[in-house]
Amino acid sequence: MILEDFVMLGKTAPEMDRQGRMTVCSAGWSPELRQLIRIYPLAVENAPPNFSVSQVKLERNHKDSRHESWKIAGDRGVDVHHNINSRFEVKRMLNDWSGLVDQIPVVSSIKEANARRLSLAVVQPEESPEFYLERNKAREIVKKKAGSKAFKYTPRLKFKLGSSQHKIKYLNQEVYDHITPTSKTNFWKIKNRFKSNPKLLVGNMFAYRNNWLVIAGLG
Repeated sequence: MILEDFVMLGKTAPEMDRQGRMTVCSAGWSPELRQLIRIYPLAVENAPPNFSVSQVKLERNHKDSRHESWKIAGDRGVDVHHNINSRFEVKRMLNDWSGLVDQIPVVSSIKEANARRLSLAVVQPEESPEFYLERNKAREIVKKKAGSKAFKYTPRLKFKLGSSQHKIKYLNQEVYDHITPTSKTNFWKIKNRFKSNPKLLVGNMFAYRNNWLVIAGLG
């Protein structure tokens, strides 16, 4: 499938896969298909910027049964991975961000998303989420590995949705540009972004479908 109108909404924290590739997962919206789309694996560098509109050739990932999941068509091996993002043909940047976000249906709760077997969804917290960093208890186990699990702190968002209180990992790529594996450094630059209570783009995990994370704040 050639997708003509992929609007990038967010990218996850870099992780190393079993082949030794450092990858990120992306999520976006297709106005033509009127659905959220997941594309992975991407390289860390030179991915399309948020709210860019791209043409990209995709194929189904037969190991991932989630309806929203796709992979970039063609060879994705270790030798070509560093340049895989060049297969996105960025056409333009969107100026009307809010208009695009308003096109995307909002689910009322994570429970609803699970019941509908969604793997990507947009939610609207009842009040501004609280961004904080939690000590990563698993770090000592994985400290020799690369990726978010090797960081001393895990970013999280605390927010209320319906009758439920959530404390969900915020694994946005940008967060890891503002913290280091051992310190919080400039995490406050991210914290301030949630004061306006933006809608949140959330996605579930490949292996644990009821385990959700926040991919991006859409504000």
